[in-house]
Amino acid sequence: MGVLWNNKRDTGLWFAPAEFREARLGIQLLPLAPVSEVLFSDVDYVKDLVEWTLPALNREGVGEGWKGFLYS
Repeated sequence: MGVLWNNKRDTGLWFAPAEFREARLGIQLLPLAPVSEVLFSDVDYVKDLVEWTLPALNREGVGEGWKGFLYS
């Protein structure tokens, strides 16, 4: 997940450090709409995303707002 530029790939965020995986995944999920169900219909892919993100959700100081998006 990230930004594909003309000459590079970047996964950094201007508002959060790299270990804030919940923010990085949340951006990919927003806006949460009916089409999200189709876009994320690959169960194995979604399981991989959950396994990648869950450790970050247990980090101290994680914002509850991001948790809500990711748990839905």
